[in-house]
Parts: sequence; structure tokens; C-alpha cells
Amino acid sequence: MIKPLLFILTLIFSFSCGAAKEIPFQQLSLKTDFKITHPIDSGKLINDKDQLIAIGENQQKQRILALFEFTESFNQLQQIQQVVIPANFQAYDLLTTKQGQQVIFQTHNAIYAYLPATNKFVKRLDCQSIYLDQHPQFLAKRQLVKDINQDGLDEIIIADFKQINFFWQSASGKFNLQQLPIRAKVRIRDDAATYSQVNLFFADMTQDQRPDLVLVENGALTVYSQQEAQFNDTPIRFQLPIDVRALEWWEVTESDGQTMDQHNLQYRTMGQITDLNNDQIADLIVRYSQTAGVLDRENSFEVFLGRIDNGVLLYSATPDSLIKTEGTTIDFKTVDIDQDKRLEVILTSLDIGISQIIGALLSGSIDQDVAVFKMDEQGRFNKKPNTNKEVDLKFSLSSGKSGAPVVVLEDFDGDGLKDLLLSDGEKTLRLYSGTPQDRLFERRSLKYKVVLPKDGNLVDIKDLNQDGRQDVVIRYGRQDDQQLTNQFMILLSKPAS
Repeated sequence: MIKPLLFILTLIFSFSCGAAKEIPFQQLSLKTDFKITHPIDSGKLINDKDQLIAIGENQQKQRILALFEFTESFNQLQQIQQVVIPANFQAYDLLTTKQGQQVIFQTHNAIYAYLPATNKFVKRLDCQSIYLDQHPQFLAKRQLVKDINQDGLDEIIIADFKQINFFWQSASGKFNLQQLPIRAKVRIRDDAATYSQVNLFFADMTQDQRPDLVLVENGALTVYSQQEAQFNDTPIRFQLPIDVRALEWWEVTESDGQTMDQHNLQYRTMGQITDLNNDQIADLIVRYSQTAGVLDRENSFEVFLGRIDNGVLLYSATPDSLIKTEGTTIDFKTVDIDQDKRLEVILTSLDIGISQIIGALLSGSIDQDVAVFKMDEQGRFNKKPNTNKEVDLKFSLSSGKSGAPVVVLEDFDGDGLKDLLLSDGEKTLRLYSGTPQDRLFERRSLKYKVVLPKDGNLVDIKDLNQDGRQDVVIRYGRQDDQQLTNQFMILLSKPAS
């Protein structure tokens, strides 16, 4: 009886500990003649084919923009354009037009576009901004565009000191300027003033199926309702039953010139304004910070579902749901994972107590929790996450730099369900396939061996070949081997065999 039992136990153990299947990726890599410094983008800049857009720096310290294309069989990449970016360009973004896409660049007083046909930059718009530096030290990837009226064409948004400039794009490709008197945020110090753009939210607050412009004030919302390719110049004020602040607590300066005391701090700011439960009414996600000291900090998210009463948009004084994790939240996202048209909430957090800090100093890493919360049929989020995973955050005491794990929710197999992609150490990706069940993801993962950057933010996800399956673009930074900084790697998602 003993031998059969041992055989059965061995068989069960072998099955449960069997090697994970490999993610069906096709791997491509390409070396460049310059160091890649920015995320790899993709867009239809020249024709119906997608080009990859790489920005970096050559040996002469000049900024470089290069375009790459796949061969017809998608088994190779080839460079088709390269140009030096002018030194006075401050920031860039990708603009969608009726003719295709353009890489646009911001200077202190204008917007330029890169034209691949001539391999040159042309001025598109004159525009003042809060960014006055004519000799920027680096080129920023800044969100300059947004399709505000959801017509498939991007608008350009530029913040100035006393106003925000909205350039509405028409079907002909022309831009019509609208200026709203929205002042920049300013922080005053003893000998300096720092200006930054206010947080802009876009949500349908007037139930006309058009996203409106929403600003958060202390305990209220200021709404500029959207009309035909413009906002109403006269805003509407929504008083809230909750004390939500416009500034983060560390941005508030008290009477002695210092930031707020973190002892017994309770503070609320707006996280998102979006329709969570698909009832065509904007809901609020409020970040609630509560601290009893630097190392005793707790973040939670309060969900307030909007409702219409006699034609008036209302919110309750108490949250409809409370989403909470242990430790300090470092990332927060909403996404429809299972195609039920209701948004799930994904929180990434760290526990930074004394014991965790000591363990991290000894090991050079700290556990980072990834929790996914799903809304139930009554429109409430579960108190416990439907899925909870751990990934490692690496850091170096000698260099003073920390890495970041890969945490991605995208559809890699084309079935319409979001999959969870996580890094496992420095040389493995694990993919948990999405499922329509309540747990949201399969328990067993697929894996793929690849050299990952120490900073997981250098891993970008895009559907490069437009086949409905998201692909992985990997580049490397200063924490990685210097031989890797002039190359990038692509993992094309393939159908499962």
C-alpha cells in the first residue's frame, strides 16, 4: 500500500509544481547608433503602416528622433528616418489628425510638428505657456493633447500663467483657439515661486453625452460644460457634501511657511471623476490620506456614485464604497478588465513600517502589493481584493536609485479580456490570463525569460502590428548595463498554440 500511495503523492506534487508554459511572444531586438532616452512610441506618421518612434541622444549630446518600420513579415525592424531635434524644444507628444499622426513639440512660445516627408520641423501654432525656459536641460514627454470632444481628432492643451489655451481641431486640420481664465498653481517660498498646471478632469457632468471640463476647488467642483467644439465660458459650480481639496497636502504652505504637519493628518483630494458603473453619470473617486507620523501612513479611496434627483446631479456625504489596502498607495488605476462595462480598481501599495524597512535594507528589495477590486451587482466594491499579487521593488543604497516592477493590465491574447503581466525578478515575465470569473485572472501563469530593465517603467505596451493583441516594448536605462542603452527589444504577441 505504501508504494502506490507514494506514487500518487509524487504524481500530484509533480503536476502542481510543473513548469509554467511560455508566453507566445516573438522576440525582436534592434541596436541603434544613439542612446535611447525616452519611451518608444508608435503611430502612422507616413502611411498606413505603423512606425516606431525612438528619441535619444547621440555621442555629440544632440537629441535624436528616429523612425523604424517592420518588414512585411514582421520579423525585422529597419530605420527609415533620423533627424536632430532642436535644442530649444522642451516637450513632445503624439497628435492624431485626420491625415494620420504627428509628433509635436513644445517650445516656450510655440508648437512645432515633425514632417517625415521633408525630415524637418514646422511651426504649427504660436502659444505662450508657463514653461519659459529657452534652453531646457532635457526633453519631457508631456501630455499636450487630448481628444476632448471624442471626434477622433486631438485637441492641444497648453497652460499659461493666467489662462489655459485650448486649440480645438477641426476636420480640415485647422485649430481654433479658446482661452479660459484658469490660473496656474503657484507655490510661494522665501525667495522663489513655482508654477504648475492645475489638475484638469474631463467628465460628463451635464448628462448630454459630452465630456465637460471639471476643476476641483475646496469642497466644490467648477464645471465648464462642453458645447460644439468649445466650452461654455460661464462655469457651473457644484457644491460637494465632502471636503475635497484642490491641492495635495504637501503642496499646502501653512502660516509659518512650512508644509502641513504629518501628525494626525486627515486629508482628501480628488483621484478620478469617471463613470464607474456605466449608468452615464459621473462618479467620484476620492483619495483619503490619514497619517499619525511619517512611517504611520494609510491611504484609502472613497467611491461616491453620482445620482440624478429632479434633474440635479447629487453625491452622498458618505462613500458608497471604501477601497483600502495596507501601507502607502503608489499607483492607482481604473480599467474594465472583464468587459462588463464597469470599471475595476487596481491599487499598487507598499508597507513601509520599521520591520519592512530593516528587511529591505538587508535584502535590497521590498514587496509591492498589487490588488484588484471588482464592483458587484449593487454597484459596490468588495472590501477584500478579488486578486492580490506581490512583486519586488529593487533599490540600490550605493547609487541612491530604486527600480520598479512591471505591473501591466492589457489584452495580450486578443480575447477582449485584460491580462495581468508582472515581472518576477530581473529575467522573467509572468502573464495571468484574464477570465470572466469573479477572480478575474487564471491562477496559473505563463512565463517568458527576458532581460528586464531594473526600472519597470521602461517597459511599454502597444499593439504594434494592429492585430488586436498588445505587444511589449523594452528599453533600458542608466541602472542597467550600459551596453543595453542603445537598443530596444520587442515582444510581439502571437496566437496561443
